[in-house]
Amino acid sequence: MRAIFTINYVTQWGENLFLVSDSDGASHAMTFHDNFYWSCELEAGDDFVYHYEVRAGVRVRIESFGHNLSFCRSNTLDEVTLLDSWQDYESDNIFCTSPFQIIFPRKRPRRVDKCVMPSHVTLRVKAPAIPPEYALAITGGSLQLGNWQPQKAARLIPADFPYWTVCLQPEGVYEFKFIVVDRESGELVAWEEGDNHELVVTFPHNSALVVTGLKFRNPLSKWKCAGTAVPLFALRTASDFGVGDFADIPKIVDWATRTGQHIIQFLPLNDTTSLDSYHMSHPYNPVSAFALHPIYVRPPKAGVLSDKKLMARFTQRAMHLNSMKSIDYGGVLRLKIDYMRAVYEDNIQAILEDVAFSDFVAANASWLRPYAAFCILRDSNETQCFEHWGAYSVYDEDKVSAFLEAQSHEANFVFFYQYTLHKQLAEAVRYAHEHNVLLKGDLPIGVSPHSVDVWCAPAMFDMSRQAGAPPDYFSQHGQVWGFPLYDWKAMEQDGYSWFKARVRNMAQYFDCCRLDHVMGYFRMWAVPLGQSEGACGHYVPCIPDVPIEVNELLWKQNGLNHLGAIVKATSMLLCGENIGTVPAGADDVLKQLGVLSLEIQQLPRDGYPFRWPDTFPYMSVCSTSNHDMNVLRSWWKHDYTAAQQLYDLVLHHDLTAPDEATPDMCEEILAQNLGSSSMLAIFPIQDWLSIDADLRNPDPDSERVNNPMSVDNRWDYRMHIPLETLVAAAEFNKRVRMLIAQSGR
Repeated sequence: MRAIFTINYVTQWGENLFLVSDSDGASHAMTFHDNFYWSCELEAGDDFVYHYEVRAGVRVRIESFGHNLSFCRSNTLDEVTLLDSWQDYESDNIFCTSPFQIIFPRKRPRRVDKCVMPSHVTLRVKAPAIPPEYALAITGGSLQLGNWQPQKAARLIPADFPYWTVCLQPEGVYEFKFIVVDRESGELVAWEEGDNHELVVTFPHNSALVVTGLKFRNPLSKWKCAGTAVPLFALRTASDFGVGDFADIPKIVDWATRTGQHIIQFLPLNDTTSLDSYHMSHPYNPVSAFALHPIYVRPPKAGVLSDKKLMARFTQRAMHLNSMKSIDYGGVLRLKIDYMRAVYEDNIQAILEDVAFSDFVAANASWLRPYAAFCILRDSNETQCFEHWGAYSVYDEDKVSAFLEAQSHEANFVFFYQYTLHKQLAEAVRYAHEHNVLLKGDLPIGVSPHSVDVWCAPAMFDMSRQAGAPPDYFSQHGQVWGFPLYDWKAMEQDGYSWFKARVRNMAQYFDCCRLDHVMGYFRMWAVPLGQSEGACGHYVPCIPDVPIEVNELLWKQNGLNHLGAIVKATSMLLCGENIGTVPAGADDVLKQLGVLSLEIQQLPRDGYPFRWPDTFPYMSVCSTSNHDMNVLRSWWKHDYTAAQQLYDLVLHHDLTAPDEATPDMCEEILAQNLGSSSMLAIFPIQDWLSIDADLRNPDPDSERVNNPMSVDNRWDYRMHIPLETLVAAAEFNKRVRMLIAQSGR
């Protein structure tokens, strides 16, 4: 079938437009017509994914989002004309991300060609945020559009998300508006905002016109939801092995469902295994940007051991570890590895013959095979410093392949372990989605200098310095994180393939993603090697002896380039941790790219030691605190002066603030944040529990997850009550649900 692609785009002198196929990269030069219309013709395949580019010798601009059309070959249709529009970053693109396919589910998508007929016009409109109880319709000044009578409007058909389609008879000139109707009764819910749409079309006989550039101006209230942030390792259940793991996720989902929440946020889940248990607890120090942490497996779900005495010993050790107040990382990990080794040895033949296992290994070979070699070499050399691995200190793919062949038994154990982790997390994700709950992951800004990623691709990293942060609210002497900087030029030349692979890997499990230290995509604070304080660092890149505005422009462009590549590579909803020292143009870049900002009430701004929730923008995540800070009750306790100001100025009480954050005070603060304009209100689980006198932790200081100013901080916080108790807390759950409902979330 012949396809004629047309687009209206105003170019500058010397610029030309090209249509580029995403499948094979083929470029098709377009012909210029009057009024800046461009066109080209080609044979369209069954599914055609493409985008437009502007070139003036070299590529000048590329669409922020491409086009995806599905057509079946038709004997009755000779050609189709596509009237496209340039796809750039727009505020409604945020609703095209994957969470809204869970929140606003549709029936099975219809292929576009089902609504394409010869000598007819198909309108294809982007309208992602239509709740499942509603449908989209079109009405206008003609009989087939109902003569502006909503009850006679033509229904649109849900197509591939986020599009809806309708097929119309030719009229030459169309004037219309979209409306929202009740899906069952057809009753009018709301008229589209703004002026009427107008469309003038002509096309030859036996052709069809598909207008793809239409956008629905949504009149419905902006969607908002509430959720909980909790480290996975902090979850406690009656059956775990001394640390929260993937098998605990359904229970926290059950609690979210009971309380009207729709999102659970975790810290990074990447493998941080180290021979030093202190570093092992740090979730932002991954030894692999792809592998899941072995500590998050639930061993009995992998198999029951044939040796009953051994099984009993494992169970006894697990009960002891689970009774501890905090996490014994070394003890838990040894127990789980020993158990998984026993399962592997018991079932090795069946594992190797499992087609699903083989498929997993093949699909993930690019990172899984180097990771397996890394793990084996780390353990056999008793160090993860690959400089001391002799013949393997420098990564060589041929050598590593031969090594894995020789160590096939050990390599298959690593493969089996990661396969089991993948299955258990995927199962938890399915459970969450079945209950209309989203999972939010966390993408660390860096990796360990002794990680498999640095071992395999040292050219992508700047090992001459270490990343950190200047003195700020979190640390008066600055911070030194210890991981290498990125060589962004090398990353860009490689098409950001490593970063794209990371976010695509995460998207298997997560609907949303927190971008750790998002300012690092603009510029990074570089600290000389060997220094233990961040105060002696400087920003990279930085042009010396020029006005600060010059560097601000450079950093803004970096953010657009680096973050833009990530945004294009994933359908996850991205949320940037934009706290600390923020470049001047960063907020504009996040807004332009559709990345939510982070608004934390406790953080100082404009001379005050806190923020006003009623000033938070819609495209943001609001929270009472985060993992690097004291949670609400500890903040109140240790910064009473600030608490008194908040009590007076934000909560509008004319009395002396109580000495501690009482349950009523905590509830009032949470309610105020829930009432903000922020799309997402995600609170630490400690702050949710603070509103209940019986469920709150007797020791609020024990609830802090991380202290950036502490050089020996261990990330070993665990909930003081099991999830079973939380799920069964009927009165508390009813209270939380009411708070959320009253806020309109």
